[in-house]
Amino acid sequence: MPPEQGVWLLPEIEHEVIAVSNVELTSFYFEVSLLDALPDECCVLSVNAFLKALIKEANTIKSDYEWHSTDGRLLHLILDRLVQAPNEIFQLPYPKDHRLLNLLREIQSSPENNNTLDEWGRVVGASSRTLSRLFKKETGLSYSEWRQRLNIQIAISQLSFGKSITSISLYLGYESPSSFIHMFKTKTGMTPNFYRDSSKYSK
Repeated sequence: MPPEQGVWLLPEIEHEVIAVSNVELTSFYFEVSLLDALPDECCVLSVNAFLKALIKEANTIKSDYEWHSTDGRLLHLILDRLVQAPNEIFQLPYPKDHRLLNLLREIQSSPENNNTLDEWGRVVGASSRTLSRLFKKETGLSYSEWRQRLNIQIAISQLSFGKSITSISLYLGYESPSSFIHMFKTKTGMTPNFYRDSSKYSK
């Protein structure tokens, strides 16, 4: 997930967090009685600039706060904003098959690598048909769909760090910035620059 997203987990869901870079993580735990308006399944939520500021402020709250105190009202507001947060369509389901995981590790370490499934098959020891079938079975997405979502995730993260469109397109292995912009706009409905500006100011 890039910085503009958060994971919503239902109670009693076993999970783990893996960070591939330095991150700062904030977690909230709410009473089950307060969860009626939140999603009834695990998902990824969009975290806009206002919600991010509230979360940053909440990190100063001590553990002995009262729910009906000023600090409690801040957490009430965070809960309200989480209820309103849009469900992100770019969440990235991960497979479990070791061949796919090896493939994905290679891609994440070298995002510019644009191998076809045939080429990846020779790397991980499986036919392209097998890899294609496994991708669909374990993620619900085709390889090309999964790869585009990964590119979107990486691009959003890079945009949040102020990287230029040209550097991002090269990092992701696109032939030109225009081809990257076209992909980003097709998948998100906005240009990378517009996404960065709207995330910063209008949310």
